[in-house]
Amino acid sequence: MEAAPHQILMDEATVRRRVTAALSGLGFAPAEIASTLTSWLYAEYSGKTGHGLERLPWLTQLVTSAKVVPAQPLTTTVNGFHTDVSGERALGYSAADAAVSQAVRLGREKGLAVVTMAGCYPTGCMGQYTEAMVDHGLIGIAISHSPARVAPYGGASAVFSTTGHSFGFPSAGPVPFIYDSSVGAVTNGQVMAAYKANAPVPAGVLSKHSAGQAERFDEVFGTNGAFDGIIALAGGDHAHKVSGWAGSLELLMRLALLPGAEERTRQENYSIFVAIDPAWFGDAAAYRALVSGLQASINGARPVPGAGAPQFPGERSFQSRARASRERVISVKPGIFGQADDDEETKP
Repeated sequence: MEAAPHQILMDEATVRRRVTAALSGLGFAPAEIASTLTSWLYAEYSGKTGHGLERLPWLTQLVTSAKVVPAQPLTTTVNGFHTDVSGERALGYSAADAAVSQAVRLGREKGLAVVTMAGCYPTGCMGQYTEAMVDHGLIGIAISHSPARVAPYGGASAVFSTTGHSFGFPSAGPVPFIYDSSVGAVTNGQVMAAYKANAPVPAGVLSKHSAGQAERFDEVFGTNGAFDGIIALAGGDHAHKVSGWAGSLELLMRLALLPGAEERTRQENYSIFVAIDPAWFGDAAAYRALVSGLQASINGARPVPGAGAPQFPGERSFQSRARASRERVISVKPGIFGQADDDEETKP
């Protein structure tokens, strides 16, 4: 593996040590640090670096501004197949891991589990959580809401969050079917990365609250470095379809606002996790074979001219994680951990 331009290589052990030291210094508990590392490494190895180590300075700012409180306890309430996980500015990475563990346990026990979560921020790639459920033979669904940044079709103000969502299905083959996406034309992480890299503003995907397309990043970023613009819907000419999908996901997530006190409805950060056990419908092995059959059909579809063979959702990122996890070397931007980064450079 070669380092990207203006980046250095670090072995995973060094990254773990550096992240652990930084998060310990902020007051996070060992379990919170473990969940954060799992999430960031999953993102790095999947090629989704905007959800990875680049979030360390941002998470530090969240703690400094008391938007995230380290070692904050969670309140868990179980009612049949539904569990609610609530935190008052608790760390979302560890809360989501707790939610997924509960979804797996209840999904195996009852055939269906729904876990709502609110007041916990931030979370990682939604595919990380569905894949964890799939590893237990379950169908997994994960959807997460953050502050509104995306305009509806035909609208010029933010209504939806970027709404990360994933659907995961267990397969008879070695690679699960993991669909992981969001409703914006770009993710907030991609916007932040482009801003920090001083890259050009993507055409047609960002606008200002005062209306009109953004031509410069400083038009959609506040003096504190926080994004303060509007992201267009994904889908281009078919964005009206994505708008309906975004609204449907939003309404499903709003089940997470019902438990607890009335002020819960004012939460900006909430998620829902669903686990379904195919064994409650019949032969689980037969279902996995059906999933594998669809994967094979997608791979075997005739490619369009000039393109490679089609891949099913999750295949490319799974292969990327498999390669990266063998090398266990990560390309890191200088300064993520402080001035001593260059001393930790690794030559694999």
